[in-house]
Amino acid sequence: MENKIKKKEIWSWAFYDFANSAYASLIPVLLFPLFYKTVILANSAKADLYWGIAVGASVLLAGLISPFIGALADLTKKRKLVFILASIIAIIGTGLLAITSRLDIISATIIFMLTNMAFTVALTLYDSLLCNVSNHENSGKISGLGWAIGYAGGILCTIIIYPFFKKGVNYEFFWITFIIVALFYLIFSIPAFFNIKEREIVNLDKVKNPIKESFNSIFRTLKNWRQYKYLFLFLLGFYFLTEGITTLMFFFSLFANTTLNLEASKIAILLITAQIIAIPATILIANITDKLGHRKILIYTLIGWCITTLILMLAKNIYMVYGFVVIGGLVIGSSQSTARSWYNKIIPNEKRAELFGFNAFASKISATVGPALFGFISVFSGSQRIAVFSVLIYFLIALFIFIKVKE
Repeated sequence: MENKIKKKEIWSWAFYDFANSAYASLIPVLLFPLFYKTVILANSAKADLYWGIAVGASVLLAGLISPFIGALADLTKKRKLVFILASIIAIIGTGLLAITSRLDIISATIIFMLTNMAFTVALTLYDSLLCNVSNHENSGKISGLGWAIGYAGGILCTIIIYPFFKKGVNYEFFWITFIIVALFYLIFSIPAFFNIKEREIVNLDKVKNPIKESFNSIFRTLKNWRQYKYLFLFLLGFYFLTEGITTLMFFFSLFANTTLNLEASKIAILLITAQIIAIPATILIANITDKLGHRKILIYTLIGWCITTLILMLAKNIYMVYGFVVIGGLVIGSSQSTARSWYNKIIPNEKRAELFGFNAFASKISATVGPALFGFISVFSGSQRIAVFSVLIYFLIALFIFIKVKE
């Protein structure tokens, strides 16, 4: 009976990845940027500036508050409750994006920013709940299951909204896509809301001021960094890993279109191909991670990222780009899944959500710095290939750091 319940919890946890990938792969990357620029801003010349500020601010604020929210959840032992509340805010916010064309620019921007912040906080707490459904022997396998299912969720939701999306970016049909994504996000989150068990109990009578204690916990962690130096070294490596992945994701389409002259339809096929490859690759590598060790697998995937980036930088034709897509598909889910399960394995249980908050901070700061630096190098050097070379440096630094981190 216990084994059956455990499997239910594992699959329920993994299906939250399936649910939130609908948001992650569609709202901030594809749907809302187009809607924001075309419908809300009416193709204003300053649309890119406003969008850049909205995305950058929401990502940065989410990264800053994640350690505090995590510390509060750790202190009260209410990780699941805070996770559910943040998810519901993100889901409601996603649905509200459908009415943003009827609001002023500031209100529409605030709705997106709050939604994106809530999504990030929910994802941070979701990652911290990995310990509730796994142990040291199977955390890699279960983390990989979540990543693989997540790619499937993103693909499925994209197929569902495509009939509305292909009609063009206009209010008449496009607003429905936000409702569909919100419903998809909600429906497949329900198993996680009900089936994941919060097993820790805390006596709140002993916690006089949870908010003050949460801040104190963060300051103590930073003050005693030497005690957690292996964790901060890991986070530094994770920062550079995420820096490279995020920058490649944000600029691959522009590189393929501008430098390689590929049409949008071909680029879409390349991106879907990468996700299809990522699903079995992530599951396969996750199944051997717990046996071979997280450190060894992560180092292998980083070598794969270095090769992938070199191929893209030197690409002259579509065949080389497919080489980038194939190797990239093999490592994109595997590297992030392995990093998540390794981090879950080495952090102390009593500070789990707080330290996953620091993990979120590292990844979100990279999402604001890496793409901006890529654009700066590309503009001032006049070559996107040189900018891609800068991404290779991120992966090399991450590789060097993770070689230093002990299992």
